[in-house]
Order: sequence, then C-alpha cells, then structure tokens
Amino acid sequence: MDTEILLEWLFITPEGALATVIATTVMYLLVILVSRILGARVLTGLTSFDMLAGIIFGAIVGRATLGPGPTLTTGIIAFLTLVALQGTIGQIAHTKRGEHWVNNQPILLYAGSKPLEDVLRKTRISRDELQSKLRLAGIQSNDQISAIILEPTGAISILTSDRLIDHGLVDDVIGKEKIPRGLIRWTKEANAI
Repeated sequence: MDTEILLEWLFITPEGALATVIATTVMYLLVILVSRILGARVLTGLTSFDMLAGIIFGAIVGRATLGPGPTLTTGIIAFLTLVALQGTIGQIAHTKRGEHWVNNQPILLYAGSKPLEDVLRKTRISRDELQSKLRLAGIQSNDQISAIILEPTGAISILTSDRLIDHGLVDDVIGKEKIPRGLIRWTKEANAI
C-alpha cells in the first residue's frame, strides 16, 4: 500500500482541523437552536416519521462536520469537539440562568382527564400518539389521569389519579395552573399555582 494514500486517510491539515472544529461547533449550536424553536419533540422518536427525521438530521450533521474527505483525524477532532461542547453546555445548563436557555421547559398536555387541544397542536403531538402512550402506561380510562406532561427531553410523563401530585413536581411545568387543585397535595411551603 502506498504510504502517501495511507497518510491522506489518517491525517488532516491544520486548516482542515480548524474547519472541522468550526463546522462541528456551528452544527451543534444549530441543533440546539432548532430544538429550542421547535421544542423537545424534534429530538424524540414518537412516530416513525420523527425517528426517520432524527436519523436524517444525524447524517446531515455528521457529513457537515467531517467535511469533503473524512479521515481518522477528522473524526477524532469532531468527536472531541462534540465532547467539549457537550461538557460546556452541560455546565451552563446546570446554572439557574443557563437552564432555561439550554433546556426546554416541561409542558402540560392534559389537565386532569382533559386534553389541552391548543397545547397538543402547538407541540405537534396528536391524540393518536397520546392514546398509544396511555395504553403503554396501562391507563384504561381517562379518569385515571391527573396530568400528562411533555418533558424537556421529549418524553411524556403520565401522572395517575390514584395519588395526589406533590406540588413541587409541577412547579416548573408550563400550564400547571390548569391542573385541578383537588389533584395536588399542598404543603405549608407550597408556592401558589
């Protein structure tokens, strides 16, 4: 095997390394921006279409970060850049100010057994998708539901009516005031919902 070809497959120029760092950083920040604009749902696999879109997003981001001629060094640089960015953003997300900048807030989808149709439309979650989640959670009747919440990760939490919800569990939820007061356990320290 020709040594020159081997070196081309393994290494990258300093300019190429800088381009990889810049491309990886821009694509990472773009993914964060899109997830903030479109909501957590964009990164979840609620439907086969969502999962397919996620795979396509990953392929586009991967190709853009590795440039026209991916090499081992390009992959290593992109990987280390992503690790550094993830660590940095993770540190920012753990501060009070940065948490709301980086993470989506949880959103109430059902208040008691009543779906919030305007919120479902806004979050682009169909009733069929929710019905599937309810069945998977073992819910047999709408009156078993205290609240359904779209979490910052895109997961859906189903709180059942067999127990009262501690007020602290919903303090950060957008729309929490719509949960029927009789479904929440209040303590002396409770903030008014």
